[in-house]
Amino acid sequence: MNRAGYTLAELLIALVLAALAIGIVTTGVQQSLAFERRIEAARMERDDVSAALAALRSRLETVVPATAPGDAQEDPSNRRTPRGQAQPVDNAAIDSERPAAPQSDEAGPVLYAGNASSLVFLAADPGYPARPGLYEYRLSVEPAGDETEPAFALVLSRRALPDLSAFGNGGEAQSWTLMTLPEPVRLSYASEPGNWRPEWRDQQDLPAQVRLAFGEESGQPPFIVSLPALPEEDERAEEDGAEITQ
Repeated sequence: MNRAGYTLAELLIALVLAALAIGIVTTGVQQSLAFERRIEAARMERDDVSAALAALRSRLETVVPATAPGDAQEDPSNRRTPRGQAQPVDNAAIDSERPAAPQSDEAGPVLYAGNASSLVFLAADPGYPARPGLYEYRLSVEPAGDETEPAFALVLSRRALPDLSAFGNGGEAQSWTLMTLPEPVRLSYASEPGNWRPEWRDQQDLPAQVRLAFGEESGQPPFIVSLPALPEEDERAEEDGAEITQ
C-alpha cells in the first residue's frame, strides 16, 4: 500500500544531509576568502616594500660627493677619482694601487660612511615635501621585535646639514621605518660592480654600487643601487671649469 509524505526519520536524514552540504560550501567559501585576503596582504606588502626601496633608490641616486671641510673642498675637481680607474681589493690595496685623485694635500675624504648595518650619506632634496637643500641621510638596521619573535626594521632618517663639519655627529632627525623583516638586512659596497665589501669609510670617492642583502626568510632578492658616476677627466675639462652637479 502506498503512503503519502515522509517519515520523521527521513526528514531528519534530509536535514542532516542539507546541513552537511551547507557546511561544506561554507567552508569552501571561507577558505577562498581567506586565500584572497592572504593574496591581497602579500600584494600590499610587496607594494609597500617596492615603494620603500624606490624612495631609498631616489635618495641614493642624488648622493652628493662632498669632501670633508678643507681648502680643497672649494675646488670641484677635488671630489673623487673616476671609478673606471680603481681596482680595489681591500682598503689598503685601494689606497696604494689606484691612481691618486686630483686633490690638494688638504683634501679630506668623501662624506660617506657605511658598514654592514648602517650608512650615512649626503643627498640634495629638491624641495618637496622638505625645504630644498643638503641633507644628511642615515640608513640603519635596528631591532624591532622581542626574544620570542625577533624582527629587524630598516630605518631611514634625515636631517638638514647646513654645516658639513657636522656630518655624522648625530642630532635631531626625522625617521621613517621603510620595512620590518624577520632577519637583519646586510649592507655592502663595491668600487666596481660585483666587488663587494662590508665597509666604506674614509675613502676619497664614493662606491660605485650599494647592495642590501635580505635574509632567506624574507624571500626578497638583493637590492642594488648604482651611485651616479662623475665624467672622466677629459669630459670634465670640456666643462671649462664649471662645477658638476649630481
